[in-house]
Amino acid sequence: FYHYAARSLSEGHGYIDPLTGQPTALMPPGYPFFLGGLYATFGPNPQVGEAANVVLGVAACVLAFALGRLLFGWRAGLASGLILALFPGQALFVPALMSETLFTFLFLAALLLAVLAAAGTGGADQA
Repeated sequence: FYHYAARSLSEGHGYIDPLTGQPTALMPPGYPFFLGGLYATFGPNPQVGEAANVVLGVAACVLAFALGRLLFGWRAGLASGLILALFPGQALFVPALMSETLFTFLFLAALLLAVLAAAGTGGADQA
């Protein structure tokens, strides 16, 4: 579904159901819009989405490392980054054009930003 919806978006046909050809609200549009932007730039090939999944998966491991290091120290950061990198789902979702890799990346980025903001706010209040 995501591939066909993203291809339709990249070709300017809108967010449509590939089975009916009609506008749809069947699935959340976030991942198809993300993938559609990539397809518009690099072409509507599923390998573009798979490459994006690899990049997002690696970036999520880096974010897990940064979050763990910030909260619990260097060893915890290394452990969290490695655990996520070795988690089977990270590899299994690469060929699957599904929203899980984008969600994991965005969730970890939001957590890291929230922790950084909380750490920055505490220091500013006490100054």
